[in-house]
Amino acid sequence: MREALTQLDTTVKRVKDSGDGKRLSVSLLPSLASRWLVPRLGDFIARHPDLDLRLAPSNDLTNFDRDDVDCVIRYGGGNYPDLTVHFLFGEGHAPVCSPALRGRFGPLQQPHDLARYTLLHDDDRSDWAQWLKLAHATQVDANKGRVFTDAGMMIQAAVAGHGIALARNALAEQDVSEGRLIRLFERERPTQNAYYLTYPPHHESRTGVQAFKEWLLEQCALENQSPS
Repeated sequence: MREALTQLDTTVKRVKDSGDGKRLSVSLLPSLASRWLVPRLGDFIARHPDLDLRLAPSNDLTNFDRDDVDCVIRYGGGNYPDLTVHFLFGEGHAPVCSPALRGRFGPLQQPHDLARYTLLHDDDRSDWAQWLKLAHATQVDANKGRVFTDAGMMIQAAVAGHGIALARNALAEQDVSEGRLIRLFERERPTQNAYYLTYPPHHESRTGVQAFKEWLLEQCALENQSPS
C-alpha cells in the first residue's frame, strides 16, 4: 500500500508539473495587474483562446511548493535563487496629477512649488524624499500627505484630483497617454528595482508558461523601445 501511494503521489506531481496546456495561473502585484497587464490582455487571449488564464493579484511572495501558481511577475532586484528569471523592464518615478488639479493652489513650474499641494504616497514614503532631494526641493516636506497601501489606489487618487503622486511610469502610462494625468516635471528618479517574470525551472515545459513568457517578453520589448 505504501509503495502504491508513493507511485500515485509521484504520478500526480508529474502530471501537475507537465500541465495539460489549458491552464495558466499568474501571480503579480494588484497595481501591475490592473494598470499594466489587464489593458494588454486582449491580445494574449486572442492568441491563446483555449488557455484558461487565472490572475492572482497579491502583495505576498509566492511559495511555489505551496501555492497553485505557474509563474510570478515580481518587482525587485532580480535576485531570486533557484528560480528561472526573465527581466521585463526597468522603472522610474515621476510626479503626476490630474489636469484639473494643476495650478489650483498656485503655479507648478518648479519642484519647490509642490509645497502648496498634497503629496500622495504608496507604502514607501522614502520615494518622495529621494525625488525631492534629487530635485533640490529641500523646502518641501516629504512626509506630508496621504498614504495608500497600493500604488494603483494612489494613482487613482491622483486621477480623482486628491493630490500629486510620485508614480511608477508603467503604472501611470495609460492615464498619462489618455489625458487623465499629466507629468509635471521632466526630472525622473530611476530605481534599482525592475519587473521580472519568475518561475521554478521545471515549470518551463508547461505550455501556458511558455506562451505567456513569449508574449510578455514581446510586450516588454515594445515597452523598452518606447520613449520614457
